[in-house]
Amino acid sequence: MGGFQEWVGKKRVVDNFELGLGKSIPENKNAGGGFDPTSKEQVKKFKKVDLITLPVEGTNCGNCMFMVPVDKAKGVGWCNHKDVLEFVTPKMCCAMWNHTDVKRQWETK
Repeated sequence: MGGFQEWVGKKRVVDNFELGLGKSIPENKNAGGGFDPTSKEQVKKFKKVDLITLPVEGTNCGNCMFMVPVDKAKGVGWCNHKDVLEFVTPKMCCAMWNHTDVKRQWETK
């Protein structure tokens, strides 16, 4: 079997078809640059794992809908999410991150 470093050093060649579990790469991206589900099964999977197209680059408190700026010069804000309610900076992030422009295909607005 060999050691860990030997295992790490070996590269496995995988073609795109095998990597995608036999699926073809979707042709069309949505306006945000991601992929939308195309079947009921995909909608169910996307919803289960909250697979979304982010409206901005990176996820952090600085672009989260729950951050309220407190002191812009110091880069400090307040997270008003009911489960957090703490001071935060744009360098921070948590599982509650959200943005008003996030598109979830299973939600109707």
